[in-house]
Amino acid sequence: MTEAIYLQVSEKTEAARKAGRRVSVSGMLKFLGVSRSGYHAWLNHVSSNTEKRREAVKEKIQVIYDAVAIDENSYSPDSELEKFGVKKSEYYYTVSSLFLHKNLKTIILAVSELKRRDSHAFKPLVVSGIGGRKRDELDQIIREHSLEKDIIFTSFIEDSERNMLYRNCKAYVFPSLFEGFGMPPLEAMVFEVPVLTTKCSSLLEVTGGLCNYVDNPLDPAEWADKLEGELKLPDREEVCALMKKYQNKNIAEQYIELFREL
Repeated sequence: MTEAIYLQVSEKTEAARKAGRRVSVSGMLKFLGVSRSGYHAWLNHVSSNTEKRREAVKEKIQVIYDAVAIDENSYSPDSELEKFGVKKSEYYYTVSSLFLHKNLKTIILAVSELKRRDSHAFKPLVVSGIGGRKRDELDQIIREHSLEKDIIFTSFIEDSERNMLYRNCKAYVFPSLFEGFGMPPLEAMVFEVPVLTTKCSSLLEVTGGLCNYVDNPLDPAEWADKLEGELKLPDREEVCALMKKYQNKNIAEQYIELFREL
């Protein structure tokens, strides 16, 4: 019955979308022949069943993290910073993509906010992992805020160049709204630079609370405030202990143990 209702609702919604009409809850209930009291009773039933199912499967779930392997001794000479037009500790760095959940727009606006304030914390932002195409929206924002010389896209680079940019940045920023894991902040902490990121999805858990965090990841002003403040450096011993948890050997052993239990 639920699947049938879902199909009806989907068809009705799609038809309305194509016709340029909006679909209200009351209109949809009328279409389905369902009263509001019946609708709320169904919602409570679904919520209750979902919670029961969640509790039933909790004991069957085992979390195994991604493995993280980064060679902190493999990096390009610092002199290659000139290639990107920046100097040691005089830029912010991020590794990103054009996916919306990466939230790159917000950190670009944060750089703009620092520039508007004429802040001591205003520095260029170096962005790796984004090619030269399909950047229309970002390029428009950059032009509107006169940041053409302040946002530097490196496109895709070698790991050694990326590591060189990690270790020499003033701070690593990672504004992502959703990650299945979140490797870049861990990699940056290995190079002992301050990391400013979000508490979204897995990031707070995966980074072990060792980074600096914003409360509202969509607020450029908060990012600017944090960058103007004193960002804490990651504790070397704590980072080493955290990274041991993500070593290839440890992750492989967890999988082997899980397979043995199946």
